[in-house]
Amino acid sequence: MASQPLVQKIDDSRDLEMLKKLAVARRALVAQIGRKIIGQQEVIENLVAAILAGGHVLIVGVPGLAKTDWTVVKPGHWIFAGTGVQAGDRIPGLIGWEYHGDPAAIPGLEIVGAGTAWVGGDHPQKWAATIYSGPKGNFVFNASSIFWAQDLSSPPGHTLPWSHWSRPHGPDPRVQRITQNLLDRAIGVRNPERKVR
Repeated sequence: MASQPLVQKIDDSRDLEMLKKLAVARRALVAQIGRKIIGQQEVIENLVAAILAGGHVLIVGVPGLAKTDWTVVKPGHWIFAGTGVQAGDRIPGLIGWEYHGDPAAIPGLEIVGAGTAWVGGDHPQKWAATIYSGPKGNFVFNASSIFWAQDLSSPPGHTLPWSHWSRPHGPDPRVQRITQNLLDRAIGVRNPERKVR
């Protein structure tokens, strides 16, 4: 009498093909959700994992408020001296729940940062960061963000604001340098090589 082998050879090629299809579908789902939930890759990855595993998900954040990255549109402007930024560079999560939309028609006004904030994740609104010269040799800079200070420093015990749409990421050398350039210009220092303290 012939004995049966203890280990049977299993054809797992169908399973591997199904896993490949699942991986492609997961990437497409993550990309599609990422079009609406801006700047929250980790949240999206966890959301998709929970959905695929049949789990429940509760996302908690401030509802109906827009947050997104701060995007450079005029990198040659003096405020960006020493930052190394290029057009389209983004500062993650810097646009908070309060931002400024279309700027007023002010002579000499320059838009230095601009983009789209997603209110509630699906209602696009334009935002613009601006600078213009005042009547007495002064200037007015509008960062278009309530979160600007969050990227300047992180004192002991400070907790960054957070929501599921986006959040500031803490001190950013580009924001520090832009601020230094603005303050230097305000007090009459015009040395773009000056190091940020």
